[in-house]
Amino acid sequence: MGVPGVDVPEVKDVVDVIVNDRSKPLVSFVEGTTDQEIVLTVARGRDDVRVSLPVGERFQILWRGRDELRSLPVELVAIDRGEPPRWRVCPVGPATTGQRRQAVRARMGRTVQVSVEDVRLAGTTLDVSEGGMRVVFGHDVVAPPKPGVIADVQLQLSRGQVACAAEVLQHFHREGAPPAVSFRFIDLPSRAEDLIRGEVFEEMRVQQQRARGLI
Repeated sequence: MGVPGVDVPEVKDVVDVIVNDRSKPLVSFVEGTTDQEIVLTVARGRDDVRVSLPVGERFQILWRGRDELRSLPVELVAIDRGEPPRWRVCPVGPATTGQRRQAVRARMGRTVQVSVEDVRLAGTTLDVSEGGMRVVFGHDVVAPPKPGVIADVQLQLSRGQVACAAEVLQHFHREGAPPAVSFRFIDLPSRAEDLIRGEVFEEMRVQQQRARGLI
């Protein structure tokens, strides 16, 4: 079917599923490929609910290629009803350069180190997306970095560490608590984007299961 990563996603890639009549992003994972088919987990929305699509439905899958985002039009040709259920899709056109509709954000507390000049500040995230994060610093941090400052950040995720530059955007007042500081990631490496995106959706899944009393 072409070059893995360029013409088709690679096994274990996180892919966005873009359906024409749905405005919000869906996410899936590549479980396998053959000469004719791509096997995906059934896509989920931000509410962690698996979506239902009929055989014959056409949509786009979007993934991070070696040098850029890639998009591939596919058709759903079969549904495996096992656990977890899977979609089997076939390409119906060539892969092209893709563009994500929006960054997906989840509330999650992760350790982060923020360095400004020679000062290193330790904090905890309130929420994270591949576009940025909101951070709360400890009470020992008297003066958080000001908006417009460029800092070096090291964000510790369960699957690895993300290190990049980030711009301070603004401070958010919180009653009786230290202010939250929002950051915009700068020149985030593509694999780091996918690392964050995968963790965001996993965190959303866990939160939904916890809300339902399943864990």
